[in-house]
Amino acid sequence: MKMKGNWFEVRKQNGQIQTRISKDKENYIKKKCQVLEEHNKKGRTRDLHQQIREITGKPKINAGTIQNGAGIDYIEKDKIIRRQRE
Repeated sequence: MKMKGNWFEVRKQNGQIQTRISKDKENYIKKKCQVLEEHNKKGRTRDLHQQIREITGKPKINAGTIQNGAGIDYIEKDKIIRRQRE
C-alpha cells in the first residue's frame, strides 16, 4: 500500500494493528497475573519468582568501572574508590 501511495489505508491498517497489539498485550498480562496469583496461593515461591523474572526480564549489570580524567577505565576497586573521592 505504501508503494501505491495509499497513505489513508496505511494509517487505517496501522491503527488497527496497534489496537490489536495492545489488546493482546493486556490479555497476556492478565493471564500471567492469574498464574502468579495461583502460585502465590499455593505457596509455590520458586515458580512465582521464575514467572516474575520472565515478565520483568533480566536486570542490567553494572560493569563497575569509572574513568579518570584522561578517559582510562579503572576496574580495580582501590582505584575506583580513589577516583570517586577526587
